[in-house]
Amino acid sequence: MDQLPIIDLSLLNPLNCDFDTIFDKEETLSVAKSLYNALSHYGFLYITGHGIPDNVISDAFGASKEFFKPVNRAIHKTHYRRKGKLLGYVDGLNERDLPENPIDLKQGYDFTLKSPEFDEMPGEQKPAIKELYKHFETLSQFILRFLGVSLDVGTDYFLPGHTQVGDITKNSSTMRILYYQAVNGEILEKQSRMSDHTDFGTFTMLMQDQVGGLQVLSPTGHEFINAVPIKNSIIFNVGDLLQTWSQGKLKSTLHRVILPKEMVRLQMSRQSIVYFTNPDNSFMITGTDENGNVEKKSVLEHMEERNNTTIIDVAEKPIPA
Repeated sequence: MDQLPIIDLSLLNPLNCDFDTIFDKEETLSVAKSLYNALSHYGFLYITGHGIPDNVISDAFGASKEFFKPVNRAIHKTHYRRKGKLLGYVDGLNERDLPENPIDLKQGYDFTLKSPEFDEMPGEQKPAIKELYKHFETLSQFILRFLGVSLDVGTDYFLPGHTQVGDITKNSSTMRILYYQAVNGEILEKQSRMSDHTDFGTFTMLMQDQVGGLQVLSPTGHEFINAVPIKNSIIFNVGDLLQTWSQGKLKSTLHRVILPKEMVRLQMSRQSIVYFTNPDNSFMITGTDENGNVEKKSVLEHMEERNNTTIIDVAEKPIPA
């Protein structure tokens, strides 16, 4: 089976480099070419050498796991997502990528650092999660510039579309923590931990534990590639709007999280932490469709349409007390 490419950023020191000089260096251009090749073919890759300390990652995963324990059900209920609500708690009932399939076996929580959803998390869990969030923010700014280099459009090309990151009223960039519960009961046909989907915005950075299950549609479209966990790496993928923005050169690829077939792994919970970088709501993206026709997309309209397609208004909040 095919494997996703790995890009090592350690020579570029992305969290502490000088943005004014790093992108002119020979080693940067070489890695940028590899980045373009991976994203134009697969739409996905692993990032190693990103510079986020191991203890920051492990502490954030520990805090995330605590957050999904039953003691925090009141917070989950208060912030249960519905149509038009970009932040808060989701499960397999109120978020449905494939409504015709059985519900996904997942729990998730979306927030920004300036949102009530973050403010109302338990105090002992917030510092570790905030630390990882800030690292993702810095890395996102590096990658926005790096993508411009890889596409040969200049380091500033994507920056005007991301001036309001952090203000949820003007930009929908968010962090999502995810917990996939252990499965001990019956599994229905076509049931997943997360159904087939693409991501909405510019790009996604994801960290996962060692349980596995993430799969990416191959370039042939005939099979899925296992995104086998590489400890403390980031899985990076192109979103729908970046595919349009890059004139279709970079691919937004279908992916999913399957339930493992082995009983021992099925009875293990799974975790991931995701940072979504999205353009400002007011920005208009001009690109070409698959037929070469010019298309303009309103970011706000696109994000609202995609969110309202996947978020379901549930009459009664079904989270156990």
